[in-house]
Amino acid sequence: MYFFTISHLSVIVINSIVLALMIKLRDENCNCLVDWRNVYIITFSSLMILLALITPFFMNPTDKSKMGNMSSKKPTTMHMLGFILAMGVTILNIYCLYSYTKDLQESQCNCVRDSLANLFGFVFYYIRISVLLLMVGLLISLITMLVS
Repeated sequence: MYFFTISHLSVIVINSIVLALMIKLRDENCNCLVDWRNVYIITFSSLMILLALITPFFMNPTDKSKMGNMSSKKPTTMHMLGFILAMGVTILNIYCLYSYTKDLQESQCNCVRDSLANLFGFVFYYIRISVLLLMVGLLISLITMLVS
């Protein structure tokens, strides 16, 4: 059974907007700064879209044994390493989004001044929400690990 949750759809929509913006900035007519941060954001957003499209295939809401109850299982070392890696690449993405959009606003990029200016406002809100969700997720994960 294939289904999307609201979180899957929001990941796809938000990362598609960010991806479209980052690809647009690579246009030669824009005269925008393109560095490793642009490449990282494009790669991260593409992977997030791919994961959001693939993970529902592995979810079966009718089979409770496959979904598992993580609160009753003690996390393994691999789970902890995966969690740390996921947090690291997410924090790096937030840094790249923040620093890259700030540098673009200060540059002579034609696309930022023109039609894409509203999308940069969206990116700034996205960064703030991402940081907030990351902190809440870390807090919940730490509390769960301390309790179990």
